[in-house]
Amino acid sequence: MRRRSSLPRGILFLLLLALGILFAPFRLIRFLAAFLLLVQALSILQSRIGPRLVTVARAEEGPLRVHRFQKFTVRLTVRNLGPFPVGTLRVTDATGGLHTDDPTDFLMGLGPFGSREVSYVAQGHERGDFHLGPVRLQAESALGFAHWEKTIDAPLAVIVYPAVFSMDLVQTRGLPAGNLRVANRLYEDVTQFRSVREYVPGDELKRIHWKASARLGKLCSMEYLPSLYFPVLIALDLTEEDYPLTRRRQLIERAVETAASLVFHFVAAKQQVGLVATGSVSGTGGGVSAGIRAGYGHAVGILEILARVHSTEERADFTGMLLASAMGAPTGTRVLAVVPPLPEEKADALRGLRRRGRDVEAFVVSSSAVREEDTTLRGLVSHSVDELREEILYG
Repeated sequence: MRRRSSLPRGILFLLLLALGILFAPFRLIRFLAAFLLLVQALSILQSRIGPRLVTVARAEEGPLRVHRFQKFTVRLTVRNLGPFPVGTLRVTDATGGLHTDDPTDFLMGLGPFGSREVSYVAQGHERGDFHLGPVRLQAESALGFAHWEKTIDAPLAVIVYPAVFSMDLVQTRGLPAGNLRVANRLYEDVTQFRSVREYVPGDELKRIHWKASARLGKLCSMEYLPSLYFPVLIALDLTEEDYPLTRRRQLIERAVETAASLVFHFVAAKQQVGLVATGSVSGTGGGVSAGIRAGYGHAVGILEILARVHSTEERADFTGMLLASAMGAPTGTRVLAVVPPLPEEKADALRGLRRRGRDVEAFVVSSSAVREEDTTLRGLVSHSVDELREEILYG
């Protein structure tokens, strides 16, 4: 906390008033000088103790977690803990790189033991870590003869997640007996009874519903709800040299948003999700990762990684990291590689992973100027991510 007051000028004025009381030739002048001396003394006293008695507190406890472009409200409570009024108080909050259309400085007056709440709306135009504060206070005494300033740290951390968009992905393959409904009868889950139908030659004997058959006088077979599941490993390439120099920053951010959207999509479908990525968080190299697990709490942890992760200028072996992570993943894991347009040798590494029995899909992030054939990886299921124009969910 830092503060500053106007004491030198105030003390000089006090000395001049004291001389007026002692040596002024007229009683009225001495009376006015005495009155002004009292007012000035009270103002100086207030400027001395005012900074200690005016406090600022934030209504929110950090860190706040928001999505990119999501608006949120910042509230400050200003209190005067003393018996003296504060005539004019200016409160200014530092936004720490966050964007706001509202003013972040406020003028107010505070009575003895009074308080006031002020607020403004902010949003993050970029993902990452942000820190609100410090708060600067500037005040004049109620009588206007003295002023003071001080700065209160009042920090508040804000984590801005990448934007998340809805995705229309059709799931037709995986492991049987899961929680994702499909139409393919090959994935029937014998623990989820659906209905009884007429017997068809070739039905297994264990499918026959004997009670229904006896009641209806004909053979009836049981049908079950087909469902599947699959763990998901999202592999994100954040190696800068893998991306074209033109619009590199925008393409990397689009790749991060694609990975975040995939996390949200599959967690909403109640699938287990994990992440591996080249890049760094808080300057730590060697890539980042999160294990394959289920639940929104785990998804939030992945989103925090994606909010903080930075691309790396160092040479990173993305395909080597992907191969090692995919081969160590559980059986049936679907590997989703979020990559820029790949040269043939790196694309062949992904095809090699498929030949080893891993289910691999590629989400190729590119600009609209890239030819479609350059974003299609032969021998792989691939999706071209040009512009995320679908309905935005968060962000």
